[in-house]
Amino acid sequence: MSAGSDELTEAQEDIRQIDALLSRFESAVIQGDLDALREVYSPDAVSIFTGKDGRARGAADILDLWSRHLDTWTDVSIERCDTLVRIHADTAWATFTWNGSGVADGSRYEVKGERWSVVVLCEDGNWRFAQTHASLPFSDWASLKARRS
Repeated sequence: MSAGSDELTEAQEDIRQIDALLSRFESAVIQGDLDALREVYSPDAVSIFTGKDGRARGAADILDLWSRHLDTWTDVSIERCDTLVRIHADTAWATFTWNGSGVADGSRYEVKGERWSVVVLCEDGNWRFAQTHASLPFSDWASLKARRS
């Protein structure tokens, strides 16, 4: 059975809205904008990060973690790649990778292929993160330090 024209139009609009959510998230991280980050998370969201921070529960804890992280970084750039979105009713799943760079402790670091998976829920007509997971593709932080040419 194929989707009707109205269902297809609705699905395309949902995909556009989810892509816009991911773009707002990316921009908020680049700009270090905690207010914009607050807007993309559901109040009961859970975030899982590789490394020492592990799991954060609830938007307040997630934003506290982001605040501490963003306070240590300057000159951040991120490029989102390989985005895949799947939607079922008011729940969607997305995966993507980030390539990025930034300066911390006076050194530039570069990351290629930081893996992300997210679950988003449509709440009051707006898509928001219910769960995020990020994993960095490296074995030690020093290996990400940019080499001077």
